[in-house]
Amino acid sequence: MFIYIKGTMRIFITVLVLILNLSSCKAQNPSGVWICYDNYIINPDNAGRPIGEGLLIDFDDKSLGHIRIDTFMPLLIDFDKRKISINLDTLISLNYKLKSNDSLEIDFKQNMVEMFKPLELNFQLQTTKDEISEFLINNDFEDIGGELDIEFSDEFFSNDKKLKESSRRKTLINNTLNAEGYWYIRQIKKNFFLVCTFQYLPDIHIFQILGINECKLELKQIKLPGTFSPLTNEIKELKTCL
Repeated sequence: MFIYIKGTMRIFITVLVLILNLSSCKAQNPSGVWICYDNYIINPDNAGRPIGEGLLIDFDDKSLGHIRIDTFMPLLIDFDKRKISINLDTLISLNYKLKSNDSLEIDFKQNMVEMFKPLELNFQLQTTKDEISEFLINNDFEDIGGELDIEFSDEFFSNDKKLKESSRRKTLINNTLNAEGYWYIRQIKKNFFLVCTFQYLPDIHIFQILGINECKLELKQIKLPGTFSPLTNEIKELKTCL
């Protein structure tokens, strides 16, 4: 009898361990939409070329996109091998490394590792891209971060004037630095994002829009200021001067 119970317990424990291991494997698979927000160089003795900033990977729909455009393209994802593949005339395959539940890395073979993190797409707003754009264009704002006096212009960004209209970005006027950058609004699954630069140097800032009313735009900073950013403070809102 004792031997029978002991054997049964051994089987029970083995099955329990297998179930826990399977659950653990499933939990490690990324889900939702992830954005590339930063990178680091592999070999500091050689030049690196970042190419991933703003890339979007939808692990649920198995698709690849970019923060600048509204369309996604199909993506092959092998969760067991942790590999993504995309067909661009030839099939390109890359391995991803899941560092934690909120950190993923991909080496695009340019001496740079691109870092991704998941977007929290639970801030669906009852508004449109056009309404948010009108709010930005038609209002004067307090200095952003207490540092920069900026205006959101309706004029197209100078570098984009030769592009088709749907691909053009708008001009951001930086009165503090007497400089120009660009801005645009992106919608992802009914969530909205403000993407902008505060000067000509390509240091992109990405903000998720958490709320909007007649007085302010509530923001969550997705990408923190980089090397060339004129901002040093975290931005949580754009407040009108009213």
